[in-house]
Amino acid sequence: SIKQPKQKCSSYYCNLRKKYGSTENIIIQKDLLSIIINLLVFSIEKDNFEDVEFYFSYVNSISTTPDIYFYKSVVKFLKLLIKYKQSGKKSLLETCDVIIENLSISGMENYSLELSKFKNKYQD
Repeated sequence: SIKQPKQKCSSYYCNLRKKYGSTENIIIQKDLLSIIINLLVFSIEKDNFEDVEFYFSYVNSISTTPDIYFYKSVVKFLKLLIKYKQSGKKSLLETCDVIIENLSISGMENYSLELSKFKNKYQD
């Protein structure tokens, strides 16, 4: 068997993922996704993307359900913003705008406004 490279993560998050990573409990999944969102925000603020793929791999392992959709949309937004910062591809920002618009249409105007402000602040 091929040995997978060890991925880094914050020890706090790693401990939580070890304990609850395979849970089907929606509340715990939401909590872990909330932690990941905060870690991704910090990564963007610090312009340090060293651990982000580890977080994205966990997010991808969670099935998208109506209860989880909001969290996965925000993670997707942050992932696109990170990829934009790494590549400069404007189409990634356009997809961020689609996510912002979707949140606004679905009644989350305040949160969509916060994401828009965050994008505008950190896109350069």
